[in-house]
Amino acid sequence: MRVMDKRTVLTCFGLATAIVLAALASGCATDVNPPVIKQYKMPEWAVEDENIDLSVSTADDRGIKEIYVQFDFGDKISLTKVDSKKNGEEVANWEASFKLSPKDYSYSIVAKDTANESKKDGKIAVYPKDADGDGISYRYEIKYGLDPNKKNPISMYLLDNNLGVYIPVFTYLESDEAMDSNEKSFIDLVIEYHPEISQSLLGFYGEIAKLPDLRTIEEKDVEAIEDILVLAIKQEHKDAFESMLNEGIPDKRKYCSPLEALLWIAYDKEFDNPADNPLSNYSVNKLINDAWRNTTISQKYSSERWQYFEEVVDRLNSPQLVAAYCIDNFPYDFTKINDFIATGRPQPIWSPEETFTKKKGACMDQSTFVCYCLSEGGYNTDDFSINKDDGVCIFTAGPRDNPLMHFTCLYTEGGNFYVIDVGTELVRGIKGPLKTLEQAADVTFPRWGGYALFCTGETVIK
Repeated sequence: MRVMDKRTVLTCFGLATAIVLAALASGCATDVNPPVIKQYKMPEWAVEDENIDLSVSTADDRGIKEIYVQFDFGDKISLTKVDSKKNGEEVANWEASFKLSPKDYSYSIVAKDTANESKKDGKIAVYPKDADGDGISYRYEIKYGLDPNKKNPISMYLLDNNLGVYIPVFTYLESDEAMDSNEKSFIDLVIEYHPEISQSLLGFYGEIAKLPDLRTIEEKDVEAIEDILVLAIKQEHKDAFESMLNEGIPDKRKYCSPLEALLWIAYDKEFDNPADNPLSNYSVNKLINDAWRNTTISQKYSSERWQYFEEVVDRLNSPQLVAAYCIDNFPYDFTKINDFIATGRPQPIWSPEETFTKKKGACMDQSTFVCYCLSEGGYNTDDFSINKDDGVCIFTAGPRDNPLMHFTCLYTEGGNFYVIDVGTELVRGIKGPLKTLEQAADVTFPRWGGYALFCTGETVIK
């Protein structure tokens, strides 16, 4: 056995010390800084059999050894480093792709370096691909606002025919989760006429779907709708249909009343004979007078369609419509005027519903009814100005000592005033266009001495 001398031992000890010091200097000291999960991307929901992509961005002064996602059911999925760069600390990006069965999950993103770990917690819901079995995947159900747990056969039929754009329009027909033969025939008409109508009449089917008569589809509806579609594809009727669809305030009214009137006529007539074409020389008054006075649906205003206040108000959603209704249904009631003349006391104004129920009224009652119907149809009763389209208010004119003599309804359109006069038979109708309130007073009460207008925002009396 060889015995080292003292010099040799000291030399070896010095060499070992240098190695340890070098190791410490190169980073083998205790790692006290935990890794940083700068951000991660994981969807809040996914669908079975689809890949779920997870990406994580990290930073650490020593470098991360492992990063994984730990699920509450026990499984652990490791991520792969895809790139990194070092500038005082290592910044790295990690990715993983995996699938999960349908369920709600909680998870933790875990990053580990040599001595520490960091976590980020999250949740993800995984849905069945087609829980209701209607053939529409969960993602398409969500895209089109459908209920993933209810069958949507009409929507599936539209998708099969590349007409998913109409799904929001006709979803209401699927409340029973079925498509009967009449509904199929109706949708077949949409499919057949779509190429031509979609080019000329934007939003046409959306207005068709709003009609109260078509909340359910029967055989008579299919026949009537087909007759209307035959008219709609003809270029000579384009202006008439555009006028119908623009009646009132389209984005605020409940539905298009002239289109409903055309449907009522279509229930009774075939349009093959030019003499029966309701769009020849079209005007809204001509159309609604024919529908409201002469069709079997209306029965001269005596059918159930005219019995309920709210339903009638929804229908009277433009000045022309409400004026025509009042002229046909509300005779002028002279009782209040005679009482006023006899007593000198102002008479109470009936509510819109009272006027509707009594089926009569003086000018103040009927004007209040008119203004109410228009406000329910979306006309503005707050800030009345000739420069604001679709404004409406109560207007009166009379002698200087009593401007509240004759009541009308004033509305604005296209930079003009219009007066709806529902007084005696001699003066009834819509009058205008008018440029000033003084002109409105002229047609309301000739030889007026004062006038007043009443709206929600303010009252003006002159």
